[in-house]
Parts: sequence; structure tokens; C-alpha cells
Amino acid sequence: MSTPLNVRAAVRTVRRPVGIIALSLCAGVGAAWAVTAQITPSYEARASLMVMAYTQDQPAEDDSPSRGDQNDDAPETSYDPALSQATVRTVARLAESARIGQATSVQAGLRASEVVGHIRADYEPGVQIMNLTTDAPTAHKAAAIANAASIVLRQQVASGELLGRRGTLYAQPLDRATPPDVPTTPKPLLNLLLGGLLGLFAGIGFLSLRNTLDDTLRSTDQIESELQVGILATLPQVRRRHRRDGAMPALRRRQVAASVRAAVAALAPFTDTPDRRILITSAHQDDGKTFVSALLSLALAEQYYRVTLIEGDLRNPTLGDHFPGRSEHKLQELLPDPEPLLSSPGPLRTVPADAAEPEISRSLFRSPAFRGLLAATRNHSDILVVNGPPVLAGADVAALSEECDAAILVVRAGTTGAADARRAVQVLRRLDLPIAGVVVVDAIDAGRRVRRVDDLSYTMASLGTPAAAAAPVGAPKHAYAEADPGRGTATAGLDDPTLTIRR
Repeated sequence: MSTPLNVRAAVRTVRRPVGIIALSLCAGVGAAWAVTAQITPSYEARASLMVMAYTQDQPAEDDSPSRGDQNDDAPETSYDPALSQATVRTVARLAESARIGQATSVQAGLRASEVVGHIRADYEPGVQIMNLTTDAPTAHKAAAIANAASIVLRQQVASGELLGRRGTLYAQPLDRATPPDVPTTPKPLLNLLLGGLLGLFAGIGFLSLRNTLDDTLRSTDQIESELQVGILATLPQVRRRHRRDGAMPALRRRQVAASVRAAVAALAPFTDTPDRRILITSAHQDDGKTFVSALLSLALAEQYYRVTLIEGDLRNPTLGDHFPGRSEHKLQELLPDPEPLLSSPGPLRTVPADAAEPEISRSLFRSPAFRGLLAATRNHSDILVVNGPPVLAGADVAALSEECDAAILVVRAGTTGAADARRAVQVLRRLDLPIAGVVVVDAIDAGRRVRRVDDLSYTMASLGTPAAAAAPVGAPKHAYAEADPGRGTATAGLDDPTLTIRR
């Protein structure tokens, strides 16, 4: 069964990962830009020379000059290509020497530190052409050093120190160096690209680590898989400013109303039996249980149920905010005399409460006066809804579980952790309180499967009730000890294997 995607919740869910990746990407690009701005630019200029070697022709022994011929012309020289190619390597090493660097700095009028070590010579084997490459902070300095090095190298080679009496070696400049247009380092575009990639990988790695360590429940399928409890309804996100207006304006919204009515329909086999008491709770305080309690109570009253909604979270009593001006009496005021509540008109009666310390609230819920209040509502209400305290926040839920027939667990997608939700389910089961289902707040999706609600079957075994004659699972522990013939035959309970919850 396919259901539409909650686009707003999905956007909210992916907003943080996308924001983290975008932030890490921008951080990488910004860091690369900052590093690039701190790097001193370096320009390279290149000049080329051709190395040529000439050797002297050696006369034969019988042609040795006589004493009278010593004043004749010097011996002839000839070009030697093999020797020229062989001496290129020697000339290249000479060009990179400190001696040439010192002489070049004098020729160019620069400091020796700006020239020595900044001249490189390269050549290809079998070729007589040699390239001089120089680097400097400015383009004009690089070109000036390259041209000055060509002149100095030509003079040093022509001095005859390399070949001696064997011949003459020349280093003839071919191309003069010109100032380059762009620096060789840094390369801003490449640095920004590398910085962005590093930032992107860092963001992805952080998200992977975060997803590994984060057990937050996000989708309905994940919630069902982790808790093994059926989903009653999935509520779309309601903006905080709308929640401040109360549950009644929120129920007028079409998507909210459809989800809440689906939960009421799923609870019908349970709520069709009169005098049902439902505890609505959550793992933590900020999971939206009070909002869900108010919405479910309004929707049940809309279906002509007589509903009494009682505030059971005395540490943080916010139920009255959803029904401003609706109830004149607080829970503490009604304990001695519940008659003002019973005389209230309308299908929905709300009982807000004042805040109380944990010790006082626990004693209040275990007091005979509180039990008397609940018993007084029996003949005036079909369903009693208790907005309970968070399961993991204290022991108040244990006291209320003794007075309720079933619990509804509220889970906020993207907030509630899987471990906390599992602990809440375990606590409710240890209290022998059946779980009618889960209401998911701010869910990304509404699930894609029809799930059987047979989660409460363990209660039947614990109570030892035969399946054929059993009352609905989650019925009050005293409801079938003394049958009430005036209320008719009970319908199938939540443990009915034919019951399915469709979302």
C-alpha cells in the first residue's frame, strides 16, 4: 500500500545533512582560498641555448711542423656533433652551479639569494639544445634572470675551460626569455577545486560517522522494525506557531485531521467497549504527547464518544494550553469533589492540572481520591484519556498504568532515539500495560505496509485467559470480573488476529 510522502518532514530531515555537506564544502573552498592568498606567487621564464663543440685537426707525425714553420697559422678546427651532444649535460650542470648563479646575480643587478638555486637546466638526450628555466616572485625578474644566465653561461663556456686544448665549446643563445603572463604557482582554480573536494569528503565522512553513532528514528518503517509495534497514525509536521494556537485549530487542517481520524478508526475495536482508559505517553518530554492527547480526544469526541481528558504529567502540565478557558477546575481541585467535572456539558471534558513535585504527583496518582475521581467518570464517559508523563522521566507512569487499560506511545521522527523508544516499550510491557500502537509525529512517510496489530498477545498468556472466551486485550483488569449486562457485547480487542491497521 503506497502513501504520499510528507514533503515538509522529508525536507527537514535532509536539510541538516545537506547543510553539513554544503558547510564543509564552503569551508574547504574558503580554506583553500585563504591558503592560496598567503602563498607568494612564483613566475617562470625560459631561455634556450645551443651547445656547439669544435675540435682541432691533429696533424700526422711526419707532418709535424719544423722549427721554421712554427710561425704559420694555427691548426684548423672542425665541428664535432657527437662531442656537442656529449657536452650538453656538462654545460647544464654548470648552469645550475652556484658560480653561474653568483655571476648571474651581478649581471642582472639582483641579490645572490634571489638567483642562486633558482636556475634549472634541462635537455633531451641526443639534442644540442638546452633550456634555462628560472623562477622569481615577479615576471620581469624571472625573465631578467633567464637572459642574464644565458649571457653568463655563454661567456663561461667560451673561456675554454671545458675542452681545454681539444677544441672550443660555444653556448649560443637561441631564444630570449619574455615575462610570463600568469604565475606557475599558486594555481587558484586547482587549489579551490582540491579544497572543495577535501571539504566534501570531510562532510561525507562526518555524516557517515554521525549516522553510525546516531540511532534517531526517522521513518515509519524504521520505527516498526525497531519497536515491533503497529503504527496507529502518522501526523505531519505542524509548525510551532500553529501548535501554540492549540489542538482545535490544528485539527482543522486537512492532513492533521485525516491522520488523527485514521488513528481513531484504528482504535475502534478497542474504544467501542465503554469505560476504556487510554494512557498516552512518550519516551521523553518533547515528543509531542500532549498535542497528540488533545488531538485524539477531540477526534474521539467528534465521533460521538463521551471523552474525559485528564492531565497526568504534573511535572510539565501543558494540557490547558490547548483548551484555553475551557475548564474552570484543576485536577487538584476536583480530587475532594469531582461533581463540577461531572456536571460539565459537552462530549469532551478536560481536566488540566497545576505543576507538582515528583513525590507529590506520585502520591496523588496512588491516592484513593484519584481513584475515586476516575471511578466517578465511569458513568459519564465512554473513554478516559490520560496525558501521561514520559516513560523515562520518572515513576509516575507506573502509578497511572494501574488505572489504565492500554497505552499509546508517541514517537517524534527525527528526535526520538531508537534505544530510548525500545526502553519505553520495555517499561510499559514490564508494567503489564498493553501498547495499542504508536503515533508518529513529523514522520517522513506514512509507511508502505499493512501491519497486523498482534503485539499485545503476550498479555493474554500472562493473564491466563483462554483465547476463545477472552475479553479484548487491554480491557480494565476488573472489567470482566464483574460483567455489566447493560453495556452489551464487547467487540474484538486489539489482539484480534483479523485486525489490521491501514495507514
